[in-house]
This record gives sequence, structure tokens and C-alpha cells, in this order.
Amino acid sequence: MINTTLHTARTTLTLLTEADLPAMEALAREPDTFKYIKKLRVMSPEQYTQFLHAKLEQIRTGVGYHWAVWLRPDSSLAPSRVSPDQFIGAVNLNPIKRPGNPAAIGSPANPASPTAPARLQIGCQLKREYWGQGFASELTARLLHFAIHELRLAAVYGVFEQNNDISRRLLEKLGFVFEESLQEQEVIIEVHKYVRKADPPEI
Repeated sequence: MINTTLHTARTTLTLLTEADLPAMEALAREPDTFKYIKKLRVMSPEQYTQFLHAKLEQIRTGVGYHWAVWLRPDSSLAPSRVSPDQFIGAVNLNPIKRPGNPAAIGSPANPASPTAPARLQIGCQLKREYWGQGFASELTARLLHFAIHELRLAAVYGVFEQNNDISRRLLEKLGFVFEESLQEQEVIIEVHKYVRKADPPEI
């Protein structure tokens, strides 16, 4: 059985539950959380809540993975001004939906499935107070390790708006390479791809 509770040096990742939705909704209201994700940026609060419920269904059916991220109680690196169980953001391995074909999300991302796994994209959103402290690199590397070693995916994707230089640099650092550009809601989207190697990046 796959262990879906993950850890990094400073954080614990738990699969998203209904109890986490208020924290996710508060994160969505922070300035610039979705600066480079237009489809989420233009959602109403009601639409975003529906979007989150769709993510819970993806978890239930094994199609995608979505985690809430918490500071580890035993982390000496955790800021002393917050409680050890502080919610700091969310990460995901999300099925890619091709523009013009929103239903094409692939088969369950389950290594026990006899069918090919979905094309999963990696994602990370953090509360603004945790920007610029290396959390995005730490969390993205952990998700990549999970996807390659535990889900046994042959490839993982990074999908971001073309002007998101921070995401591009992060993914390139982890070994992703450019695959294609697409247009979505009048925005150019870049798709980058990580192909499984003998040893993924250290976490």
C-alpha cells in the first residue's frame, strides 16, 4: 500500500480532507496566490469551493493526489512565532486536462491498475509568509520523488503560464525539460516534462 502521508525536513503533507477546505479557501484569497494560474484566478469563491470538492473526489477515486502542507512539530527550522501544526499551503499531483478536452484526465494514478497511469502535473501553492524560504523546492522535490518511486510513473509534468519564470527555474533545477506550448484561456501555457531516471533529485 502506498503511504500518502509525506514528510520533508520541515513539513508534513496530509491528503486533503473536507476539514482543510476553509484553510484552502483562505489561501486562495491571499494576494497573488494564483497570479500565474488564470483559470483559478478568475473563479468566484463558490466556483473555487466546487473546484476543491472535485479535488476531494479525485483523491477518493485515485485519479489525483492533493495534500495540505503543515510545519512539522519537530522541525527546528519552523518559525517560532507559529504553532507546530501551522497550515502553510498545498501541493498536488493533478491530472492534466488538455485545452478543448476538459474530460480527458486519464486513468487512475494507481500503480496497481492494469491501465496506464494518468499524465500528472506537479503543483505548489504557499501562504505568502512562506515565500522565498525554499519551501517550494523542498516540497516539489518530495512530490517528484513520490511520483517516481512510489507511484512508479514514467514521467511527471510541470504546467505553468509562460511568464512564470520562478516555476520555470524551479522545474529546470529538478531536471524537467520543455515539451510544448499550449493556449488556454488566452494565456500561453508551457508544459515541461521529467522522465524517470535511475536516481531522481535528492530531497
